[in-house]
Amino acid sequence: MLKIILLLKFKSLKAQLQYPVSFLTQVISVSLIGFLRIPALLILTYTFPTVGGWDFWRLGFMAALGRMAHGVHHALFFSFFSHREMVHRGEFDRLLVRPVPPVFQIMASSLNLSALGEFIPGLVLLLITAPQARVAWTPLNLLYLIIVVLSGAVIEWAVNLFFMTFDFWLEQATLLWLPDIFLGQSDLYPIHIYGDVLSFILTFVFPYAFIAYYPTHHFFQLEGELLWRGFAYLTPVVATGMVVISLAFWTIGLRRYQSTGT
Repeated sequence: MLKIILLLKFKSLKAQLQYPVSFLTQVISVSLIGFLRIPALLILTYTFPTVGGWDFWRLGFMAALGRMAHGVHHALFFSFFSHREMVHRGEFDRLLVRPVPPVFQIMASSLNLSALGEFIPGLVLLLITAPQARVAWTPLNLLYLIIVVLSGAVIEWAVNLFFMTFDFWLEQATLLWLPDIFLGQSDLYPIHIYGDVLSFILTFVFPYAFIAYYPTHHFFQLEGELLWRGFAYLTPVVATGMVVISLAFWTIGLRRYQSTGT
C-alpha cells in the first residue's frame, strides 16, 4: 500500500515540475505571506514584551512548529479538500470499485508542492528562534522535533477528516470552517491566555494545542502552565488516537454513502 501511495505521489511531483515557473510563483507568493508572521510577531512583542508570559522567542518557536506542520499537512493531505465535491458530483463512486481503500486513494492522488510556501517560512522562523530553546539539540531532540512536525500534520488531517465525514450526509453545507476557527488560534498565542474553556477545547476536543503549544514547553523547559508535564510529549500519541477515531467515524459515514447517480 505504501509503495502505491509513494509511486502516485512521485507521479504527481513530476507533473507539477513540468511547469517550473508556475510552481515557483506559487511557492514564492505563499512564502511571502508566511514571512509576514515574523514582523507581526516583532511588532506584537515590541508593543507587549510578553504575551501570557511568553516572549518573541517562545511565540516564534510555537508559530514555527505550527507553520511547518501545516505545510506538511498541505503537502500530503491537500487532496482531501476535494472530498465534498467528489461526493456531491458522484465522482466518489469510482473509488469504490477499485481494490484500494478510498481513503488511501485520495491520499495518494496528489502531492501539493506549493505547500513549501507554508513550510519554508516556518523553517526560517524555527532557525531564528531555536538557539533560544533550553534543550540541547541532541539527535534525540532533533528526532522528536521531526516527529512533532509530522504528528502535527496528522492531527490537522485527522480533525479535518472527521468533519469531512459529514459530507456523506450534508448536501449543501460543509463543517470544515469549524476546526479552521480553532486551528487559527492554536499557534498564534499561548492557549493559557484564552481561559479554561477554550484551553479545554484546544486540548481535548480539537487537540491543536499538541501541534505546537505543548511541544514548545518541552523545548523551552516550561512546566508551570501545564496541567500535566506529560502533555509536552503526547503529540504522536494524540495523532494516533485522532487517526483511529476519525477513520472509524469516516468508515461509518462511508457505509451510509448513497451515490448521486451522476
